[in-house]
Amino acid sequence: MTDTQPPSTEEPTPAVKPPAKKPRAAQDQATANLITACRTSLTSARNNLDFIALSGSRGYGAPGLAEGLKACDLAQEKFNAREIAMDTKRIASKVLKSADAAARSGYADFCRIASKVFVDNANARTALVIPVRDLQDLQKFVTDVTAAYNTALARSTYMTALSKRGYTPDAVQAELAKLAALTEASAAFDAAVTEATRATADRNAAVKALKAWWAEFYAVSQVSLKDRPDLLKLLKA
Repeated sequence: MTDTQPPSTEEPTPAVKPPAKKPRAAQDQATANLITACRTSLTSARNNLDFIALSGSRGYGAPGLAEGLKACDLAQEKFNAREIAMDTKRIASKVLKSADAAARSGYADFCRIASKVFVDNANARTALVIPVRDLQDLQKFVTDVTAAYNTALARSTYMTALSKRGYTPDAVQAELAKLAALTEASAAFDAAVTEATRATADRNAAVKALKAWWAEFYAVSQVSLKDRPDLLKLLKA
């Protein structure tokens, strides 16, 4: 917003091509600045008796300005909630990447050993050694590798051979635990993505409502304060 124009929800008309899209962080900062600027301007107006006297007849006395401040409060609340949701999503993403790396590294090591231990046992290799190309999808990876580990645990001959190379029942159970952690991390990340999407929509709706309120308020103020440009300058957000 400027001294003479209210915040606009309309897209600017490009002369040649659309302007480069602002980075997300810059957009978030602009939104935070907008909310703060509106609140500062409305607080200044509410505390000015001349402003209240001239604007009151057009619905922007103390009660009317309180509506605007309430819109600021809601926008700030939704902005804060969205920031928390985005931080939760970032943390969940890191946890998921770490869990995925641990589970995949563990299975890669298992495969490397099992493929040699069972070099002459085609059935064992088929059950325990899954080609990397078949495990790109996370859900397929968890499902198929869980089956491979459980097959190893269920076959005493497999476990006898694997235990000699360090893959005791406890060691295989530890690898299964990595898959369980990966499943948990994936579910937590999906939930965080959903919450971040909802929080972003809520924030955008609250900011849109604030802009709409301000646009009408500023237009009315331009009329009610046309003889008092000094008071109009209070709305410098």
